[in-house]
Amino acid sequence: MNNFKQRLGLIFLLFLMGSFALAQETKEETKAASAMDTFLDAEKFKMLEDYPQATKLYEKTLEIDAEYDPAMFELARLYLFEQRYQEALMWMEKAYQIDATNKWYALLLIDLYRNNYQIADAIAIYGNLLELEPNNTDYLMSLSGLYHSIDDYKNALKCLEKIEKLEGVSEKISLQKRNLYMQEKDFEKAVGVMITLSDAFPKEEKYCSMIAEMYMQENQPDKALPWYEKVIALNPDNPYIQITLADFYSKKGDLKKAYDYLKQGYSNPNLDIDTKVQVLLNYLAASTENIIMKERTYELSEILVATHPNEAKSHAIYGDLLFQDSLYIEAAREFEKTIAIDSSRYAVWNQLIYSLSMAQQDSLAAIYSIRAIALFPQMEFPYYIAALSYYQQENTAKVIEILEQGMYFVTNPGLKEQFYSFLGDAYHQENQDEKSYDFVLNNYAYYLANESKNLDKAKEMASHAVELEPNANNLDTYGWVLFKMGNYTEAQKYIEQSLEESEIPSSEVLEHMGDVLYFNGKVKKARSFWKKAKKADGSCSSQKKSYKAPIKEEGEDYLLSKMQENETKFQSFSAKALVEVLHNDRVTALNANIRIQKDSLIWVSISAGIGIEAARILLTRDSVFYLNRLDKTYFKGSYQFVNEMIDAEVNFDIIQSLLTGNDFVWYDYQDLKASVSGRNYQLESTHRRKLKKYQRHDESASQVIYQSMWLNPESFKIERIKIKEIKNQNKKIIADYSQFKEKEEQLFPTEYYILISAEQDIEIEASLLKFELNRVKSFPFKISSKYTKIQMK
Repeated sequence: MNNFKQRLGLIFLLFLMGSFALAQETKEETKAASAMDTFLDAEKFKMLEDYPQATKLYEKTLEIDAEYDPAMFELARLYLFEQRYQEALMWMEKAYQIDATNKWYALLLIDLYRNNYQIADAIAIYGNLLELEPNNTDYLMSLSGLYHSIDDYKNALKCLEKIEKLEGVSEKISLQKRNLYMQEKDFEKAVGVMITLSDAFPKEEKYCSMIAEMYMQENQPDKALPWYEKVIALNPDNPYIQITLADFYSKKGDLKKAYDYLKQGYSNPNLDIDTKVQVLLNYLAASTENIIMKERTYELSEILVATHPNEAKSHAIYGDLLFQDSLYIEAAREFEKTIAIDSSRYAVWNQLIYSLSMAQQDSLAAIYSIRAIALFPQMEFPYYIAALSYYQQENTAKVIEILEQGMYFVTNPGLKEQFYSFLGDAYHQENQDEKSYDFVLNNYAYYLANESKNLDKAKEMASHAVELEPNANNLDTYGWVLFKMGNYTEAQKYIEQSLEESEIPSSEVLEHMGDVLYFNGKVKKARSFWKKAKKADGSCSSQKKSYKAPIKEEGEDYLLSKMQENETKFQSFSAKALVEVLHNDRVTALNANIRIQKDSLIWVSISAGIGIEAARILLTRDSVFYLNRLDKTYFKGSYQFVNEMIDAEVNFDIIQSLLTGNDFVWYDYQDLKASVSGRNYQLESTHRRKLKKYQRHDESASQVIYQSMWLNPESFKIERIKIKEIKNQNKKIIADYSQFKEKEEQLFPTEYYILISAEQDIEIEASLLKFELNRVKSFPFKISSKYTKIQMK
């Protein structure tokens, strides 16, 4: 009975233990399944490139099972991608501790160690990998690189030798071994490696060349020669070995043998032309004092041309050699062949037309000069050669045409003088209208005056120019010549006449006036003119610093269309400006912020030098709003307020025009007249009215203005506007614009001078510090209840 009870108890105990073990196993399986499910969810988000969510799920996987090494591996990869290197390294080390047989764990850990400069740790991991795969040559190669990085050349070489035993001799391993031995300064072992490589591949000529070069670098030419000879034996047509042997024998002093090999190399079409040209240039440098070298240079050049007949360089260098020896006809032939192949190099054209000119081949020189001008219109020399060639052919009409074109581009002083001289002679021979001849005399005289050369001749020519055409330019030049000759009193007289004749004096004429006044003892007045010159300088107006032919006359329709085409296009405009106002002999300096919404709003904020706003103005098409911050007053009403303030008749369109340098909008163009005024085009209207459909109900339909605009002949921008009311000729507004700058591919003036001439003149000078187009700005204007309204009288 007792035995039965004991057995029954034992069976019950075993049942309990089994039940407990089964429960434990079920719990572990549930945990593993949950970790696996979470890990797979993380993988899904990683594939969708939702890396933050994937990271959270990998971390959650590790919360479920802290030993789940695949999650550690994936977390490390994500942290590495995010450049969180320390966190990546931490997880990778944990994963590797759990499973050191996983090569992917090992390789990622090696990369992290390398990135963290833990080279010894990376080497240790490779050691573990090689215990698992001792013949893995990829591991051995990477391990060699790690040893190399810490200058452990011995172990680096051991790794390479193991690879060589496994795979045999190869170029990649041999070159690395050679480099390691050279870093150890063991030349014999380094060259021995290359000899072994050559023995393994006896038909590979490049290894022979490498060995020869190694011996040459060690100054062992006798050991290098057999290897060079092996190259020739393997490939007699090797293009570079012939040049190399030429250099070899040259260094040994055997010049004849060196030259023989050089000729063979030059005759080889497989040797690139750049190498040949470089060698030939060295010969050219040495040939100036050595007859034998000169002869060889010619022979090599002829071989070069024969071997590379379709290469522009071969003909160009041969032509240059002939050119240096003044063999101009022969040189020209080579240069003709050069440009037939490649016409893009101006230097060759230059040599060609010069050679033809020196060979007195005038017709050809003219033809090629005209072609060169078409390709390189900014280069001055072809114009000169073309003119000279036509001059020799007595074709003075072509001489004049070419010189007038080319004068714009001449910068060389000597060449410029030749241009003037040729042009003057050509005009005389052609018997052209003397009215067209005055500008030649004027420009030549001005050039001589600036150079302080032949001033008597300059005076004679400038005087003749004034007799022919007493315009502003000619008067200024004559005055300037007199100034250079020291006759300051007479100089002042003529420059004053120039200023009277000129609607828009150039900065140069203003500066001349300042210089003359200074030497006549009128220092204060001189400074005034210098200041005006500085303001005018930088305008896009034509200056007389270089030759300019007379402006071609154009009709009003053409000029109007060009002006409108080149006016500043904008929807909004904003600028910061420095402003000086001269009124009643008092100068006031102000800062201004200007904003314009085209054809609808003009807003101006005016502040004193310390930055405190003094006044604010808002103009609409029919109303004026004005705030005076200093005395706390305001005005709201019509343009009569502005007109009374400045004693002139203006409206929104006129003010917008003055501020932007554009013409008025919504005015007729019926009676415009075009003319040439000095160096500008002029458009003039004596009875210009606002179009009826744009008149306000309270605006006088009878208001008629006189308007004149001076346009730059190249940009067609307005450089001056003059406005007068027909009913009151004594009141006028003049605006000058200069210092044009580009914004959004449009030219815009940044220097303004505005004269409001009435009973008391007002002069305004403004410099734009910066400006923007088409950047929407607000137009804030609020009148405080504490302000007092200004009442019109």
